[in-house]
Amino acid sequence: MPRRRDAPARRAALISQSGAFILSRLSNLEVLDPALALSIGNQADLTLADLVAAIGQRDDIDVVGVYAEGFKDLDGLDFARATKAATAAGKAVVFYKAGRTEIGRSAAAGHTAAVAGDYDVAIAAATQAGAIVVDRFKDFEQLMELAVALHGKRVGGRRVGAISNAGFETVGMADAIRGARYAVEMADLGEAGRHALGELLARHRLAGLVNPRNPLDLTPMAREQAYEAAIRLMLDSDAVDAVVVSVVPMTPNLRTTAEEIDGFGSLADRIPALFRAADKPMVFVVDAGPRYDPLAGAVRAAGVPVFRSADQAIGALGLYLCSRAPVAEGGSVDQAEVQSP
Repeated sequence: MPRRRDAPARRAALISQSGAFILSRLSNLEVLDPALALSIGNQADLTLADLVAAIGQRDDIDVVGVYAEGFKDLDGLDFARATKAATAAGKAVVFYKAGRTEIGRSAAAGHTAAVAGDYDVAIAAATQAGAIVVDRFKDFEQLMELAVALHGKRVGGRRVGAISNAGFETVGMADAIRGARYAVEMADLGEAGRHALGELLARHRLAGLVNPRNPLDLTPMAREQAYEAAIRLMLDSDAVDAVVVSVVPMTPNLRTTAEEIDGFGSLADRIPALFRAADKPMVFVVDAGPRYDPLAGAVRAAGVPVFRSADQAIGALGLYLCSRAPVAEGGSVDQAEVQSP
């Protein structure tokens, strides 16, 4: 793999029973740059619990990602205790457990001689310990990116403000607020918030095209100034705990191609500035093909979590918010609201 020698290490660690899993994640998410990446195979010496216990208490690590195939005898209990201690210390633990099916458990035994054990018990224990449990490799990557980028942000609840310039995305984001392991809600801006949003739309000549509501469809007529104003309104609202900003970039009203984004005032310039100034979680979505990779790459390189699909952004952010949002603010997951996996 090409080495990013000039990139500073991020405050993250990867612990895996598969070295190839680490290599694939680092290749897919080049900006992760973890401070530590440890492959322990069949745990002949140190175990998953040993490493989580040690790394979870380090001052230079905020996020620990774990790929587990199986636990040594009683190590699952120690792993849960180590995870609980790490999350109590303010760390995020992203956990993928292999062996969901009988065939998967057999494959794990052939790979690392791991006895995968009861999947549901392992997941329940990890969840109770505070881990962010994921079911797919892509989810693992997305949650690692989110947890690293959003570690210093304040999470007060699970009310989401969503902005796009395409109607299908606002519908898709609204439909994605409940998933197998999370439940969030679209923030109610209230009468005052909707009035302020209506005035904002009027200033940017969008009042006749856009309904002042959340999720907000700015339409392809919106320019960067309208995007920035809407984002600021959502970030400043006491009714909103986190913001998803999505763009379908094939519009002449936005500077989104490689040739255009270097100029001052493009979304590649505005989004990172807004993210740095915000104390709330904020993520960015570019729903388009390779021509717009430079836009996504520029924003991600500036430290902003970037997704390529708005519904995936809601799902990943939902998992993250539900792991961090305090119960008193409505942030914990009501299991009656969550769909069965």
